[in-house]
Amino acid sequence: MSTGSGRRKSRVPTLVMLLVALLTAGAVTYAATRGGGDEPADTSASATTTTTAAETTTSAAETTTAESTTTAETTTEESTTTSASESTTTGETTTTRSTTTTTARTTELASLQTTGDTRPTTGEATIDGRSFPDSLSTRIGGCDTNGSFTYDLGGDYRSFATTVGTTDDSDSRSVVRFEIYADDELVYTSGNLDQGQSADVDISVANTQNLRLGYLFIDGDLSRCSNAGEAAWGDPTLTE
Repeated sequence: MSTGSGRRKSRVPTLVMLLVALLTAGAVTYAATRGGGDEPADTSASATTTTTAAETTTSAAETTTAESTTTAETTTEESTTTSASESTTTGETTTTRSTTTTTARTTELASLQTTGDTRPTTGEATIDGRSFPDSLSTRIGGCDTNGSFTYDLGGDYRSFATTVGTTDDSDSRSVVRFEIYADDELVYTSGNLDQGQSADVDISVANTQNLRLGYLFIDGDLSRCSNAGEAAWGDPTLTE
């Protein structure tokens, strides 16, 4: 009897120690599960969340970049189209102006030959204080009271322009009248011009075959073979 009682007494401390060990192990497990103590917290879930957020941000940035690229490309295409259109319009305008612009061709009558035997003097002449480098002139006086010079135009010109009068070194008493004929039809007369007077001429000669310039010495020194000066046509010009 004493022996069985001793065995029961020896088992009690063993059971107590086992219970303590179990409680201690449970406490340790509980602390580990709650993240207590000095053990580091499990960051795997947080890292996963951060990675997902970063990927989302990257996707948003790529989307924004893609949208920006598309917008830039669209803007570039529209700008290129506008420039091409303006360039084409400018080119068409330049072409139109070039087509409608015409340049009149002129011919100095002094460079042509007369159809008859009589020819005027060519060169510079001063009429009513104005100098004309490509003029026609002829002597007037008692033996030269009238005359004319004819040119073959062949119907190639539209207008004729000149300035008529006696030269500034002529006799101050000289009076001359100038006449122009187109195919023997009188188309211009200056009336009587005193020395020191002039008249500007600009007439149509369209379809004219022959142009004749005539003069009449009206008044002045009309004695035989006198030298009363010169009748002149300042820079006579034909325009096609």
